[in-house]
Amino acid sequence: MTTVHIPILLTLLVGLIGCSGKHAPAAVIPGDRFAEIYLDLLEHGVTGGDTTAASLPPPTTSILTKWGATEEQYRNTVAYFNENPEAWREFFGGVIRKGEERAARALEDQK
Repeated sequence: MTTVHIPILLTLLVGLIGCSGKHAPAAVIPGDRFAEIYLDLLEHGVTGGDTTAASLPPPTTSILTKWGATEEQYRNTVAYFNENPEAWREFFGGVIRKGEERAARALEDQK
């Protein structure tokens, strides 16, 4: 192997290592928006469910549309989180924070 090939191989190796981390794919709903969707689903009584089913529960589609997301993105997002348990842990921290913010706003609106 010539010395010209070594820098090229090192560059490729570093690139592959950098790309091998578990980053959310582009077809996944960003965490903040997914937290808002999740809270809206809970408010409408939709809790989890089978995202591999042919159709999602009725309010799910309208909530996704409200937040500018598709069923495919929703399914991809749930699949991504299921493959990355640590991501769920971080996600639920955000859901709790957003839920508390919503509750505080609701109390303010009642005054």
